[in-house]
Amino acid sequence: MKFSTLFILFQITLCIFIYAGEIIVVHENVGSEIDIIEKAHYHLFPEVNNFINAQFHRLPSDSIVAVVQYWDNQRIKIREYLYSQYEVYLLGRKIGEKQPPDKDKLEYLQRKYKPLFSEQHLSEVPVNSYCIIKLNNKQKYSGYFYKSDRNNIRLLLDNQFYDISIKSIDKMKYWSRQDEADILYWMAMIGTTSAGL
Repeated sequence: MKFSTLFILFQITLCIFIYAGEIIVVHENVGSEIDIIEKAHYHLFPEVNNFINAQFHRLPSDSIVAVVQYWDNQRIKIREYLYSQYEVYLLGRKIGEKQPPDKDKLEYLQRKYKPLFSEQHLSEVPVNSYCIIKLNNKQKYSGYFYKSDRNNIRLLLDNQFYDISIKSIDKMKYWSRQDEADILYWMAMIGTTSAGL
């Protein structure tokens, strides 16, 4: 059997062994899974770029392993870090000493890490939600969300579809309640007219 095949089998066995362990909540501020916002705010795993998420698992030996997922060349990869129980206690204490991010900090971090967030956020946008989109070139679009794929968002406005490149988007807001959307739409139209855009 080739070395590469043995290595792959070892990795699969290791993953099964790890995931069979109990999931540890290091601190209530981060819960059972650490996301990119928590990584940035609490300065966790600074050596990992293109971070997706992390979980801590207790092994049968009572040591603890952090399983970290990250992007590498458009593929999801995994790193494991072994911790003693005392190291996890110290990490939890470090997290607890810092307040959770407020709304402004959350918005700042989401803007900063937008490429990692776009797919997750777009999957949560309900069909027919009213959207306001501002592009990197300052151009604005407003309409009803129809669908998205990996590259584009499709909006419906005045019975026409508009495809907008996700990479070109600077900001996007959406409202899922029809009555709020109508009010916001007219406010936006008035604001746009008065600004002369």
